[in-house]
Amino acid sequence: MKTSTNALPQSGKRKPVVFISGPMTGIDNYNRDVFHQEANQLRHFGFTVLNPAIFPDGLAHHQYLAMTLVMLEQADAIYLLEDWENSVGAQAEVIRARELNLMFLGQSWDVLRAAANHRPVSTVPTGATGGAFDVGGILHKPTQPGEHDYGHHQTEQILPRHY
Repeated sequence: MKTSTNALPQSGKRKPVVFISGPMTGIDNYNRDVFHQEANQLRHFGFTVLNPAIFPDGLAHHQYLAMTLVMLEQADAIYLLEDWENSVGAQAEVIRARELNLMFLGQSWDVLRAAANHRPVSTVPTGATGGAFDVGGILHKPTQPGEHDYGHHQTEQILPRHY
C-alpha cells in the first residue's frame, strides 16, 4: 500500500502551518472574503493555512469554537486579523495559542501590539504565578457538546499557566 504525500513539499520538509483568527460574527458573509484573501497571501509565502472560513453555515457558535481550537492545536503559528480583539472566539483562540506557545503573526503591527497588550485581569489567586485569561471560563471547564452559551459570558477568569 502506498502512502499519500500530497501534504508534503517535494523536499520532504513540512511547510509551517498557520491558523487564521479574526472576527466573523456580525460581519457580512462572516468576513470570509478577508479570511480567504489572507489565506491566499499566506499560501503564497509558503505556509500551510488552516482557515476557519471554510466551515459551513448553520452551526452554533460553541461548535465553531470547538472546531477552531482543535485546528489551532495543529498549527505552528496564529495569524490575527484586524479587530480580532472584538471577537470572543478569536480571544479564546489567542488564549489557546499562548498556551501552545505558538508564534504570533498579524495583518499589521497594530494587530500584534494588541495581542501583546492583551493581558489577564489581575485576579490571580494568592500564591499563583503566571496565568492566562480565559474569556468567560470557556477553555478549561469540562463540558459536553452543546452545553455552552458563549453569548452570555462577559467576565474573564484567571487560570494558572503551566509550562
